[in-house]
Formats: sequence, structure tokens, C-alpha cells
Amino acid sequence: MDARHLQEFRTLLVERRKQIFVKAKEAKKGEDGVSPDDLLDSMDLATSVTTQSLNMQFQDRERGLLLEIDEALRRIESGEFGVCEECDEEIGVGRLRAQPWTRLCVRCKEDEEQNQKTARIQEIEWGLA
Repeated sequence: MDARHLQEFRTLLVERRKQIFVKAKEAKKGEDGVSPDDLLDSMDLATSVTTQSLNMQFQDRERGLLLEIDEALRRIESGEFGVCEECDEEIGVGRLRAQPWTRLCVRCKEDEEQNQKTARIQEIEWGLA
């Protein structure tokens, strides 16, 4: 991959990282908004619990994405960026523009998703889910 593309992807990754931190700060400010004393009834409490749960799920997803972004930045520095970790083929520029932290080419990602789907079906059939 040429230096121009690497710089483009480094910029995309750093920008996305900044956006995540801005969202995290905004979410932190919003957490201070409701005190238990303000919850008047069970509906208010249920809404508050649901909101907190959704916020925690969002934070977990964002935390995982931060790790993926940091790993992608490391791959740029080490010269491994843009190469599929499964088949060692180049990952298409279009895919990298859409998801610059990706580790897999489209074909290998589709294979991975199919394998996960098959495993979930087997778990359900065997009563493990």
C-alpha cells in the first residue's frame, strides 16, 4: 500500500478515535442528570435502568472499537496494514475506507460470519444456547 493511502487511513483512524472520546465525554455528562430521588415511580426507574444498560452496551462497543483502532494504527506503523490476517491478500481500499480498522478481506469476513452463524445454529440445536 502506498504512503498516500496509509496517511489517509491513519487520518481516518485518528479522527474516529477522537470522535469516540468526544462521545464518551458527552455520555459521562449525561450520566449525572438523574438522581434516584428524582425517580417518581416504577416506570421512571425502569426507563432509567434501561437507559443505563444501553449506555453500558454502547460503552463496551466503543471500548472494543478503540482497541481495534489502536491495533490498526499499530499495523500501519509495522507495515502490516491492509493485509488480510487470514489469507494474506490485500484488503480492498473501498473496504478500508468504510472500516479502516478491519483485519479481514470481504471474502474472509463473510467466511467468518458464516462459521459463527453455523456455530450458533448448532448450539441451538444441541440445546447449548
